[in-house]
Amino acid sequence: MALVRWKNSGDLMPWSAFSDLQGELNRLMEDFTYDWNALGRNWRPPMDLVETQDAYVLEADVPGVSSDDLHIETLDNTITIRGKREYQFTAIDEYSRLRYADIYEDITPRNAVRFLRDALDFFQRHEIRVLQVQTDHGMEFTNAMFPHVTAEHPFERELRKEGIARKLTPIGKPHLQGKVERSHRIDDDEFHSWRIFRTSEARRRSFKAYINHYNHQRPHGSLNWKSPIQHLRSWQQGQSVNYD
Repeated sequence: MALVRWKNSGDLMPWSAFSDLQGELNRLMEDFTYDWNALGRNWRPPMDLVETQDAYVLEADVPGVSSDDLHIETLDNTITIRGKREYQFTAIDEYSRLRYADIYEDITPRNAVRFLRDALDFFQRHEIRVLQVQTDHGMEFTNAMFPHVTAEHPFERELRKEGIARKLTPIGKPHLQGKVERSHRIDDDEFHSWRIFRTSEARRRSFKAYINHYNHQRPHGSLNWKSPIQHLRSWQQGQSVNYD
């Protein structure tokens, strides 16, 4: 099982080891309440500002952020938009591509452990025994980026208690978690990029329905146009299966 945090970084590129390490270090410095100017990127959403007779009308494209999570300030003819962005955790079975995913307000180790427990329950219900978990070097998963920290990380402690082997994706080799990254691009195309929700809870409910559709109904070319659950059941029933 591979487990990572989704990050909308655009198209995947052949990152060098240095740039990948720099990205991990930058992410560690990210504030849990997402700011559009975080990490020095000075990102500005596409927006239009129209002046009417009695008001200014601002339209901004901020996918993945609900209107309730936006804070708009005006000062000295300057408009500042700040928003809290949510994070998706994803766990995928390497064979069947069956996925468990959920959305959280931050990326703390506490939420990583919470997600792990829920994911293990999910896979157990589908008769999948998790033998190994692979993640990146995010601080929600490991202290590996901080060699001076000797305390056991809560996520790794939970894995040890469950008797599950631990594997870290080598820095500079994102292709080793390609199935998860591919599933995230599908999420971008089919859910995150075109659905807008007024509340975080509405997004989370809709996302759960979307993941259920992904697992049970959506055909996958790599699974001979079966859904993950169909592919899994074929194997569990001893039928012949083909996949890429």
